Amino acid sequence: MTEKQKMLEGQFYDPNDEELSKLRSKCSKLCLEYNQTTEEDKEIRNNILKELGINLGKNVFLRGPIYFDYGCFISIGENSYANFNLTILDVCPVNIGKNVFIGSSVSILTPLHPLKFEERNVFMSKKGYLTNYEYGKAITIEDDCWIGSNVSVLPGVTIGRGSVIGAGSVVTKNIPENTLAFGNPCKIIKKIEDAEKERSLSNLIIRDIREFEFDKALLFAWKVFLQFDSQNCNQLELDQFYHMIHNPQYKSEIHLIGAYINNELIGVAASRYEGSHLSFMFVDARYQGTGIVNKLFEVIVKDCKESKMTSYVLPYPLKIYEKIGFRKSGPEEIVNGVIFTPMEYIIEKGN
Repeated sequence: MTEKQKMLEGQFYDPNDEELSKLRSKCSKLCLEYNQTTEEDKEIRNNILKELGINLGKNVFLRGPIYFDYGCFISIGENSYANFNLTILDVCPVNIGKNVFIGSSVSILTPLHPLKFEERNVFMSKKGYLTNYEYGKAITIEDDCWIGSNVSVLPGVTIGRGSVIGAGSVVTKNIPENTLAFGNPCKIIKKIEDAEKERSLSNLIIRDIREFEFDKALLFAWKVFLQFDSQNCNQLELDQFYHMIHNPQYKSEIHLIGAYINNELIGVAASRYEGSHLSFMFVDARYQGTGIVNKLFEVIVKDCKESKMTSYVLPYPLKIYEKIGFRKSGPEEIVNGVIFTPMEYIIEKGN
């Protein structure tokens, strides 16, 4: 096995091997040539990158200067961009996906050295030249990522699709897809989709649902009920809930509160008897876990004229009700084939 093969497979290898030394020398000269060009020299730059042996997609732009170890072990997907001072030490393969944005002074580093100095220090090779042992681990940056300025990506890391790495981070471990992460060491802050939800929640409006909107709101409740609660319900329980929300007398007794984002209904709560009984609460699956239930419940509590609120809770949402402060007020019951637990919420003075 050649030293080059050892290197690419992540084994200990001799970096001063003749073949590897020639490849690095060629890469160093070509990087220097690239760094002496301007952005107007597109054809010259493209030819240099081809000569380096980079597996290059369409419309890739490397602003320069660039600093590579070998170049020929780098792959960059189409429409990707790198700002000033891109450093890639590619002793193992570096795979950069499509539509990746890379900020200035980013370092992508695959080499590793032994921790023990006895294995790390320079020694005289059998061929009569000074050398040392190295090894490496491949790095992958998947499609649609954004890597901020002055980020260092360390050996063996994979950054998942759609993730954003904040400026100055040192990425030591894998980052899942669609994640915002930053810090030294780089830590996961939140899922990108959660950040999008938080931004949309700034447009949240909680208001009374008007009578002419009841049918649409109750249909919303029915759909969410089928998606979640129905998993633990028999057909009789499904029929009971359906008939309840379509009963004219029931509709005349309930007070409906809706949660809206950009005029889209994403949550609904129903109370009866001047707010002293919580009939149901449902939130769109996309927004569950974002605090919508709490916001709806706060409004229901403010409307309650009594010091206590009751509710009959089906098995599925039992833990959700407990989390917002309800407590069991009796054992589980079965009425007309429907299983529920009676619960109550004590309203503190001042609420």
